[in-house]
Amino acid sequence: MTTKAEIRNQALSLLGRLRLGQSPQDQDKVSIEKAYDEVYEGLKTIGIATWASTAEVPNDITPHVVAMVAMARADTYGVSDSRYARIQNRYIVAEREIRKLVTPKYESLEESDDY
Repeated sequence: MTTKAEIRNQALSLLGRLRLGQSPQDQDKVSIEKAYDEVYEGLKTIGIATWASTAEVPNDITPHVVAMVAMARADTYGVSDSRYARIQNRYIVAEREIRKLVTPKYESLEESDDY
């Protein structure tokens, strides 16, 4: 499970604003945490946020949420074209992958016919 602070730091790292061992600046904390809240609300609206906004995010969903948060602030931080392309590639599949991970597999309640 990944905390909101860990997602924030991963998103800042993806945006190139945080290097290994550094602490985020206060304005970056505020901006990325607000972006997380925006992403969470969007996922909640479409019914695929299966965790509480203040709870930890499931590990398998974390990279996709990080990509969405980073994309939400990519223009704000003015990232390079190559970094933007990397973030965008992750963002494009993020919602679909989250949906796959939180949707239960179909199980029939009827007995199968065996011929």
